[in-house]
Formats: sequence, C-alpha cells, structure tokens
Amino acid sequence: MGTIRVLHVDDEPEFGSLVADCLEREDDAFEVYSETNVDAALDHLSGDGVDCVVSDYAMPGTDGIEFLELVREHDETLPFILFTGKGSESVASQAFSAGATDYLQKADGTDQFTALADRIREYVDDRRAQSRRRSERAAVEATRAVGDAARVNVDEEAYRRYETLVESLGDPVYALDEEGRFTDVNDAFLELTGYDRETVIGSLPTLIKDEAAVETAERNLARLLSSDRPDSVTFEIDVRPAEGEPIPVEDHMGVLWDEDGSFVGSVGTLRDLTERVEARRRLREEKLLLDRSLDALTDIYYLLDAEGQVQRWNSSLKAVTGYSDAELDGRDSLSFFEGEDRERLAEAVAEAIDTGSARVEANLVTKSGRAIPYEFTGGRLDDQDGEVRGVIGVGRDVTERRAYERQLERKNERLEEFASVVSHDLRNPLNVAQGRIQMLRNSADEDDEADLETVERSLDRMEALVEDLLSLARDGENVDETESVDLGELFQVAWETVDTEGATLRVETTATVQADAFRLQQLAENLLSNAVEHGSTSPASQTQQAPSNTATRP
Repeated sequence: MGTIRVLHVDDEPEFGSLVADCLEREDDAFEVYSETNVDAALDHLSGDGVDCVVSDYAMPGTDGIEFLELVREHDETLPFILFTGKGSESVASQAFSAGATDYLQKADGTDQFTALADRIREYVDDRRAQSRRRSERAAVEATRAVGDAARVNVDEEAYRRYETLVESLGDPVYALDEEGRFTDVNDAFLELTGYDRETVIGSLPTLIKDEAAVETAERNLARLLSSDRPDSVTFEIDVRPAEGEPIPVEDHMGVLWDEDGSFVGSVGTLRDLTERVEARRRLREEKLLLDRSLDALTDIYYLLDAEGQVQRWNSSLKAVTGYSDAELDGRDSLSFFEGEDRERLAEAVAEAIDTGSARVEANLVTKSGRAIPYEFTGGRLDDQDGEVRGVIGVGRDVTERRAYERQLERKNERLEEFASVVSHDLRNPLNVAQGRIQMLRNSADEDDEADLETVERSLDRMEALVEDLLSLARDGENVDETESVDLGELFQVAWETVDTEGATLRVETTATVQADAFRLQQLAENLLSNAVEHGSTSPASQTQQAPSNTATRP
C-alpha cells in the first residue's frame, strides 16, 4: 500500500505524541505529522501531501468541525476522521453533515489506536483505488483520443497534445490495432517491459505475454465486443519483460470504434502488482503457518460466531470428536454436550461475550458417543469496529488431571485412616503408663519424685506428638499460624526431653523467631539428640574434664 501520511491535530501535545507512536507501531507504513492547532495544520496541508486527517473536536479557537469545513474547501475527498473525547450524537451528526469520513470516540487502552489504524488504512486504500480508476479511465480515453486523432487526420498540434497527455500518465499505456498489433505505447510501458519502441511497435502481444496471458486478454476483449459491451474490463496477467522474471500486472482494457461503429483496436493501461502479489503471498504463508501451528496443538482450538456456531477449528477437534470438516463447519457448539453440561456451556459462551472471558469444565461427547472431560477457556473476539465477532479459545483434555485428583483423594483418606489407627494404638499404652505413674507417685519418696516428673513430661510429649500426627494427616503440612518463640527457652525445654547421657547444654542466645512452637521444638529435640549421640567423646577430653558434650545455638 505504500506510505500513509497522516496529519493528526490535537491541542494536547502528549496525546498527539501517543497517537503518533501507537499508529507507527501498528504499521510501519504510517508517517504521522502532529500539530496542536488548526493554523499549523492548514499550513501543513498546503505543503506536503497528506493521505488522511485525524482531528480532535474540542480545541481552542477553531474546533474540529470548523477545521473539517476548511479541509473540505481544500480537498473534497481527503479522508477526515473526527477522533474526540467529547462524544455525543449531536457532535457526530454535525461531523457527518460537514463531510467527515468517520467519527471515533477516544477510549481507555490501546485498542482504540488499533481501530483508528484500521479505519485510516481502509479509507486511504479506498481513496487511492478510486484515484487509480479515474487515472485508468483517463488513460483509456486519452489513448482512444490519440488513436482517433491519428485516424481522422486531425491537426498535428492536437495530436501532440494527446500524446503528451498519455506520456504524462504514470502507468504503462498501450494501443493495439484490430489485428492485435501494438500501434502505440508510452515510456512507462517501455520501462516496465525493458523493450525499445522499435521492437514493440508492430509486434503481437506474444512479445510480452505467454499463451495463458494471451488467452485471458482475448477472452476479456470478447466481453468488450459482446452485446452488452461494458465500457472497460480489468483483469490480472503476467508480463514477460525482456530480462528478468515475469511481472504480475493489472490490465485495464477498453476498445476503439470508428465512425461507423466498427471495431478498430483496443487500448489499455497496466499497473504493476508486484507489491500486491507479494503481500498476498505473505498473507497466504502467514495463514498457512498459523493453520499448521494450530494443528500442531494437542489442545482443541476453536472459533465460534456470536450465535455459538463453529467457524474455525484445528485438526485436534476433528481427531477428538471424529467429525469431518464438513460436519464441523457451522455446527452448533452446544451439540457436543449433553444435559447440565450443555446448559453450563451456553452460560460460559454468554459470559465470554459479556465479560470478555470464561472458563468451564464439561464432558465433550464425540461422534461415537464417548464422553471426555475437557476444560474450555474462551475469550470474546471483536472486529475492527468493536462489534462482537464471536468467541475464540482452547479446550484441554483433563482426564489425567481428574484421575490424579481422585487418586489424591483416596490417598488422603487412607492417610487419615492410618493416622487415626496409629494414634488410637499409641494412646492405649500411654494411658496405661500415665496411670501407673499416678499409682507410683502415691508411694514414691522424694528421690523418686523427680524421676517420675521427667517420665510424665515425656509421656505428655508423646501425647502431643500423637495429636500432631492426626493434625498433619487431616490438614496437611502447612503452618497456618505462627507465634514469637524464645529460642533459649525452647532449647531448654527440648533438652529436658532428650536422653542427655551426661552431656550439658549451654545456650548463648536471646533471639526470638516467628514459628510454630510445637514443630520448632520437634526440630530442636532432633537436633539435640543428634548432638548428644554423635558428639565428640575423645580420651583427651575425658581425662581433662568431666565427660560432656556441649550443644550450642548462636
């Protein structure tokens, strides 16, 4: 399409800069000129060519409607988009009455700039297409005039004027006689084909066309000579230049008649379509790449219209459901589900269209009747005008996930059952031991009392461990609540539950930590037990001092 020169007028320079950046990121073809007032914009219009004007409405001095009227005095066909934050039906009505091409309200986010870019491209492309058609008609008429002037022997000055008009046209122009031989071409034609004028004049079109292109041209010439006789026809062929690869062109052809209405030849213009054909090729490649990428997905890809009918899909949907492409095309998406699942899917589609996204799990029923659990995630798809086009998304088989969840539930049930049995079996001997301590305490002397208290603390500790075992089995290993714990005191308490074997403990800390005190004490007991069991007991240390192991905590 080539460079698109956009003049943007907004009294807020920061917003003008944002619009320029966003448009140029949307398409490298955009070249945006930003102005903050109408006077500067009008000066710009009188200078370099502009393909489209985008203007705010509420501006100091001259507003957007008044600016539009000034632009229309300059150019009646130049695309003009009123892009304003002060939107109302009244403003829109005034804009269209004054000749605005379109009216677009500012909004939050960058989607507004995508919509603006799409509309600019559309209007500029349409204007250029109309300009080409006018140019082609002028070329045909000018070439006809040259042929007519030559046949009726008008004066030499008039003939030169017609020739000058044909040469001034940017597109290649040709004229053929009734036998199909070239009678005239302009310099642009010679530049396109690479032949000199002497070679072309008098030659048949086979000089620059292969058999297929000749047949296409003759078929369209027959249309021009048919009973309904259209004024001109446009078709695409390849031109073979003197050197290099064939060049795709658009041929706009008309016919020449003499005063008696007899056919005496044809004329036409050629337009190089290399860029357009290359763009089509890239588009086909991108579509093919997208299709292959979607087909490579193991997940289901789908596109539904606003009514929930299948519009696009990947090979996974065919493979899973067993339906053919013909059966999937336009199929009601709810037909893949049954019962309550169908109702939930209908609600999910409505939610996606209403809120922008939705997620739902349901059993997908295949053509053979098999039900497969799937998780579907979808989002609303809008067109360039912001109208809802449908829902696009993916579906993922969750058979393995559901099986794992059921397996995990069964494991948790067995774990809880095991913990209950273990805690029950441990409590019985604990109760017996605690009962015996009470009996012994009634007859124990003072020397035995200290030992009994130590045993009782150990039994209490064991009972707490049983309770913790049940808690872990039922609630998992997560720590839900913590408290401030004095490490010195905690290690002193833990030391009393450990078989010290003559070791001593020295605590050199006043630090506190946030922790689950019960579990931290378990950790301290294990740490101290290991220190006592595996600490140093070398002969040298035994002879120099009383055997002892020191457990320290910085």
